Amino acid sequence: MALAFPKTRRAVLSAVLSLAVVPALEASPLVYRVLDLGMLPGDLDSYAYGLNNSGDVVGQSANVETHTHQAFLYRNGELQDLSASLGDGESVAYGINDRGQVAGAMNGLRDGFLYSDGVVTPIPRPSGALSTEARDVNDAGDATGTISFGTSTSAFLFHDGALDAIGTLPGDDISHARAINNVGQIVGTSIRQQPNLVRPFLYEDGEMRPLSGSFGSAFDINESGQVAGTYSGHAFLYSNGVLRDLGALPGDTFSAAFALNNRGDVIGSSGSRFFLVRDYAMMVLANLIWDAPGWQLDDVWDINDRGQIVGTAAFAPDGSHALRYHAVLLSPMDDVQPVPEPDTFFLFAVGLTILSMPTIYRLLRMRWPGIRAAG
Repeated sequence: MALAFPKTRRAVLSAVLSLAVVPALEASPLVYRVLDLGMLPGDLDSYAYGLNNSGDVVGQSANVETHTHQAFLYRNGELQDLSASLGDGESVAYGINDRGQVAGAMNGLRDGFLYSDGVVTPIPRPSGALSTEARDVNDAGDATGTISFGTSTSAFLFHDGALDAIGTLPGDDISHARAINNVGQIVGTSIRQQPNLVRPFLYEDGEMRPLSGSFGSAFDINESGQVAGTYSGHAFLYSNGVLRDLGALPGDTFSAAFALNNRGDVIGSSGSRFFLVRDYAMMVLANLIWDAPGWQLDDVWDINDRGQIVGTAAFAPDGSHALRYHAVLLSPMDDVQPVPEPDTFFLFAVGLTILSMPTIYRLLRMRWPGIRAAG
């Protein structure tokens, strides 16, 4: 619940306490609320992988007892099972564009697909290929992902019903595509097996080029051509030809950037924690969560232009020691301000006393321990 102060007292309070409180608020300018998206009937776990600017979410719902995994679409407060359209066998949804088209894999994850309002467009397997997997789709309906040939893979572009393998960086053996923007730029990873070399790539105008000469991967690209990924063990943001090291959270040595929006906000992981980067300031995402006791952030996957974030959180059901995993949607709360850090609480209380407030409002510290399994 938002802290509600009378307007006149709030104005005076702000002036009195600005020196003490503002630095803490600047360090944590956002507060997020958590929405549990649940899972499909009969399932135990769920995982969210992508969202669009309308807040539609896609992912996978899982029953660990029956070993069934089905793609889902969350829209207008309802979790929809896509298996009725995709058919039997394991399926997963990875990306969704602003037109509501969904990209993923079906038929036991052997065939990539595009889905829209009950209509499924399979992504064909080329001759000799074992599988295709669609990872993202832009607003024009162009999709990207990976073709598997068994011992080798190739990134692809699916455009106007035609599938084109876009190959690898020169001398490499394997490539994987992760994201495509509305001008058709594709990012991903190109791998050379001997000697071992893993590099992030950008594909545009029919040409693939490396974003760095160091070990790394590219995971997302926005409409300005900014790219998020990891190289040499650190998260990066590539913009206007410059690859910028975003560093890591204090005490951590490894970080990776997983997604970004058109504002340039970046989400990712640092050590065992998850972060949000805004204006090149890295913040612990768990510290921005508003009152979600019992939940542990397990992974983050995507962020939209409204600042909403999707991922997975873990919790232990009552009376159980086994963790369950649920898809979650984190949404910014415009009407809640972060709680000041502990060293400002004393000055905060003094300010309230000076103003003779009739009631000391209960301030809740945001708490959400971040846990992420390796890999």
